Amino acid sequence: MSVINIIGIILVIVLLALSLFNVSLSKIIIVLFISSLGLFVVRMTIENKDFLDAFINSFGLMTIISFVVVIVNFYKNRSFENSEKE
Repeated sequence: MSVINIIGIILVIVLLALSLFNVSLSKIIIVLFISSLGLFVVRMTIENKDFLDAFINSFGLMTIISFVVVIVNFYKNRSFENSEKE
Protein backbone atom coordinates (compact mmCIF):
# COMPACT_ATOMS: atom_id res chain seq x y z
CA MET A 1 0.00 0.00 0.00
CA SER A 2 1.44 3.36 -1.01
CA VAL A 3 1.89 6.37 1.24
CA ILE A 4 -0.75 8.32 -0.69
CA ASN A 5 -3.35 5.60 -0.06
CA ILE A 6 -2.51 5.58 3.65
CA ILE A 7 -2.90 9.38 3.83
CA GLY A 8 -6.23 9.10 2.01
CA ILE A 9 -7.56 6.45 4.39
CA ILE A 10 -6.46 8.45 7.45
CA LEU A 11 -8.08 11.57 5.99
CA VAL A 12 -11.40 9.80 5.46
CA ILE A 13 -11.38 8.49 9.04
CA VAL A 14 -10.51 11.92 10.47
CA LEU A 15 -13.16 13.71 8.41
CA LEU A 16 -15.81 11.18 9.43
CA ALA A 17 -14.85 11.58 13.08
CA LEU A 18 -14.97 15.38 12.82
CA SER A 19 -18.39 15.29 11.18
CA LEU A 20 -19.72 12.82 13.77
CA PHE A 21 -18.55 15.05 16.62
CA ASN A 22 -20.19 18.07 14.98
CA VAL A 23 -17.00 20.09 14.52
CA SER A 24 -17.28 23.40 12.67
CA LEU A 25 -16.91 23.43 8.92
CA SER A 26 -13.90 25.73 9.07
CA LYS A 27 -11.93 23.19 11.10
CA ILE A 28 -12.88 20.43 8.67
CA ILE A 29 -11.67 22.55 5.74
CA ILE A 30 -8.40 23.28 7.54
CA VAL A 31 -7.86 19.53 8.08
CA LEU A 32 -8.58 18.99 4.38
CA PHE A 33 -6.03 21.65 3.44
CA ILE A 34 -3.36 20.17 5.74
CA SER A 35 -3.89 16.71 4.25
CA SER A 36 -3.63 18.15 0.73
CA LEU A 37 -0.39 19.83 1.77
CA GLY A 38 0.88 16.47 3.04
CA LEU A 39 -0.05 14.80 -0.24
CA PHE A 40 1.76 17.57 -2.12
CA VAL A 41 4.95 17.02 -0.11
CA VAL A 42 4.78 13.25 -0.63
CA ARG A 43 4.26 13.64 -4.35
CA MET A 44 7.16 16.10 -4.63
CA THR A 45 9.63 14.07 -2.56
CA ILE A 46 8.77 10.37 -2.83
CA GLU A 47 7.15 10.23 -6.26
CA ASN A 48 9.48 12.88 -7.76
CA LYS A 49 6.70 14.63 -9.66
CA ASP A 50 7.26 18.13 -10.92
CA PHE A 51 5.76 21.06 -9.02
CA LEU A 52 2.71 21.67 -11.21
CA ASP A 53 1.66 18.01 -11.44
CA ALA A 54 2.07 17.51 -7.71
CA PHE A 55 0.09 20.68 -6.99
CA ILE A 56 -2.77 19.84 -9.36
CA ASN A 57 -3.02 16.25 -8.11
CA SER A 58 -2.89 17.25 -4.43
CA PHE A 59 -5.06 20.35 -4.24
CA GLY A 60 -8.45 20.22 -5.84
CA LEU A 61 -10.18 23.39 -6.92
CA MET A 62 -12.78 23.04 -4.17
CA THR A 63 -10.06 22.69 -1.52
CA ILE A 64 -8.40 25.92 -2.60
CA ILE A 65 -11.70 27.82 -2.86
CA SER A 66 -12.95 26.60 0.50
CA PHE A 67 -9.66 27.45 2.23
CA VAL A 68 -9.74 30.98 0.79
CA VAL A 69 -13.34 31.37 2.00
CA VAL A 70 -12.37 30.27 5.51
CA ILE A 71 -9.46 32.74 5.61
CA VAL A 72 -11.61 35.62 4.33
CA ASN A 73 -14.31 34.79 6.85
CA PHE A 74 -11.73 34.63 9.66
CA TYR A 75 -10.30 38.07 8.86
CA LYS A 76 -13.76 39.51 8.33
CA ASN A 77 -14.89 38.33 11.78
CA ARG A 78 -11.64 39.52 13.32
CA SER A 79 -12.02 43.02 11.90
CA PHE A 80 -15.66 43.08 13.02
CA GLU A 81 -14.63 42.19 16.59
CA ASN A 82 -11.93 44.88 16.56
CA SER A 83 -14.41 47.52 15.38
CA GLU A 84 -16.82 46.59 18.20
CA LYS A 85 -14.10 47.11 20.83
CA GLU A 86 -13.40 50.65 19.64
